[in-house]
Amino acid sequence: TVNANAFYIDWTDQQVRVQLSNNVFDAETQNAGSSNVRGFELESRYAATETLDLYGSVGYAKTEFDEFIVLISGVETDFAGNEFAFAPQWTVNGGFTWRPTENWVANVNANHSTAAYIRADRPQTSRDSEARTLVNFRTGWENDTYGIYLTGANLLDEEYLQTQFPNDPIAGDPPEFAQFGRPQTFSIQLQARF
Repeated sequence: TVNANAFYIDWTDQQVRVQLSNNVFDAETQNAGSSNVRGFELESRYAATETLDLYGSVGYAKTEFDEFIVLISGVETDFAGNEFAFAPQWTVNGGFTWRPTENWVANVNANHSTAAYIRADRPQTSRDSEARTLVNFRTGWENDTYGIYLTGANLLDEEYLQTQFPNDPIAGDPPEFAQFGRPQTFSIQLQARF
């Protein structure tokens, strides 16, 4: 199967978090006058054999503020043309699910996102949120009622940031606060269906 779609979103009064000073807690929500998102998604799934399914997808999204005047300490700054924060332009993922017997199952998948800007309310000179690739797996035994699985997330132990807060939102000073993404983890999961 192959599915595809193209989209265009015209957004009015988008709510955006605006950093007002060096203090990470000194922020407020302001409305961006207008913005837009345009792009496409393409996904495919293929039953290679009776026991092996392959799948993958690619997506592209171009974000832009058409009208975005930020008020910081009584000073208006125009950030029209900026992209949304933490909005990668390209995302790609793929994987496979293998069922060698009726009850045993294994899945391996990977997803990639390109670099993105960390803030929309400051000059965007570099994409500080770096590109990242995550590889995961899940394997185990299951029937119609129960399942037990061994899982692994972020197998390559990729270090990546989910959020960052800059010191000075206008000067673009290095960030003091950041939240990392999920680290490499392994777990055993028990599942029951009723």
